[in-house]
Amino acid sequence: MSTWETRELPVLEALASHFADPKARPVDPAALAEESGLPEKDVAEALRVLSQARPPYVVGVQLGQTSAGEPQVTGLTDRAWTEMGHADDVSQLTGGSRSQTNRSSRSSVRPPGGGSG
Repeated sequence: MSTWETRELPVLEALASHFADPKARPVDPAALAEESGLPEKDVAEALRVLSQARPPYVVGVQLGQTSAGEPQVTGLTDRAWTEMGHADDVSQLTGGSRSQTNRSSRSSVRPPGGGSG
């Protein structure tokens, strides 16, 4: 299995679940580690990869940086919602008018850069 399947995708799925709630607040790596079942070190690396993808999957404060301070994920980008099959969720959250999309399976979400991780 690739690191995409074992690290980034579980973190992205945990984030999609978290931010599907319209009242969701920013989330830190410790909470994501608990939600995803991954070590916090792996979650931090996944967040770095997801935030540095072009276009990025996540937005937040101090993601992918080594400076002091606690990283926080503040949301998912349109790319993440669309590739996770939650484009209709983001429409509801933002009041937009996206058409409903089919829910994507795990295998249909592509790793950053289209590679295998």
